[in-house]
Amino acid sequence: MMITAGEEEKRIAETGTAAIRAVLFGADPDAAERLLLTLDWYLDPYYKQTLPYQEEIFTMLEELVTVSQHDGILDSALQLLGDYCRRDYSILREHFERIKDSAKPDVLYLLNSP
Repeated sequence: MMITAGEEEKRIAETGTAAIRAVLFGADPDAAERLLLTLDWYLDPYYKQTLPYQEEIFTMLEELVTVSQHDGILDSALQLLGDYCRRDYSILREHFERIKDSAKPDVLYLLNSP
């Protein structure tokens, strides 16, 4: 199944961190994946659509990786962190043991990147 995003996901992203958190940590993995796809557009500096709460989004993405068991969500969150986030990934480091085993190699790659 192909995940596509639209105006609803843009509205959620622009509403703020509470709305983003509700979807990312909610019960609908397809909605979370659509929002992650949309967040790529906002986090990619090429598009110049930077949200004022970008750092909070990165924190949420780290938290999401430590609790999600959904492969699509994990892949998308890790891709966003790897492509656009330059930080020490303290949440991933502190909660590494909680991360789904299949995602640990990608998380280790992030943690050991220069």
